[in-house]
Amino acid sequence: MKELLNGPEKSKYRGLFFRILVFYVCCNLLANTFGQFQTFTLVQADASQSFATGVGIVLNMLGLLTISLFAVASGGKYRNRLFGAGIIVQCLSMVGIAFGAGSLWALVVCIGCYNVAGQFGGEAVYKVWTQESFPAGARTSVQGFINGFSRLCCGFFAFVTPALVMPERIRWTMLGFAVLVAVGGGAGFGVVRLQKKYGIRH
Repeated sequence: MKELLNGPEKSKYRGLFFRILVFYVCCNLLANTFGQFQTFTLVQADASQSFATGVGIVLNMLGLLTISLFAVASGGKYRNRLFGAGIIVQCLSMVGIAFGAGSLWALVVCIGCYNVAGQFGGEAVYKVWTQESFPAGARTSVQGFINGFSRLCCGFFAFVTPALVMPERIRWTMLGFAVLVAVGGGAGFGVVRLQKKYGIRH
């Protein structure tokens, strides 16, 4: 990986590497943190523990079903459009949760939209990008480094997670998550642009 990032095509590979890194860190911070207090957020909106847990299971299953659609679209011409739509819907979902935190069903709808959109603008597309953007001999090293760095960031972020979920802070937390999605999306669109520039994908 070091040779790749300092070799003759270093400008190309550094651009792709750092944009994919930023995208995945943002994506993983959101998924890891939001997943920890999704049920808590529903309970704060007066849902019973059993209802919140049941809804969480159903919505996660919906996300799993949606990933099969991404598998079909991942090699097609609509992948980048679906990625853009996924980022927009995730942003709107976080904003919706921020301002609809008092309404149980508004939360359910927003969380459901996030779970679906995340399949098109989240970890799955990151894995496709790393496979497409780097030579076969370096893909494992690049993906392993990005995965490890992202997990490290999530580990440090976990120190402040309990404070973020408090009822008086939840609105600002969700708005912060919307910004996180926007930053990650910006990096992702940068990857798309570089792939087109270097003929990796048209």
